[in-house]
Amino acid sequence: MTTVTSLTLLEALGGGRDERAWREFFRLYAPLLMGFTRQLGFREEDANDAVQETRVMKRIKSIFADIGAMED
Repeated sequence: MTTVTSLTLLEALGGGRDERAWREFFRLYAPLLMGFTRQLGFREEDANDAVQETRVMKRIKSIFADIGAMED
C-alpha cells in the first residue's frame, strides 16, 4: 500500500494548530503506524497505545507552542 501526502496537507500540519489537517493525517497514517508497530512485534493493544500516544504528543507540542506564543 502506498500513501501519498499532499503538499497542502503537509503545509497545514506545519503550523501544528489545524485540527482538521491532523485528523486527516491520522486517518491516513494510523493504519500504517499500526502495521509498523505490529511488524515490530507489538501486541495489538500496545500498537493501539503507540498510535494514541502519537496523537497525545502532537497535542502536547501544540500546547507548548501556544504557551510560547503567549510569552512573546
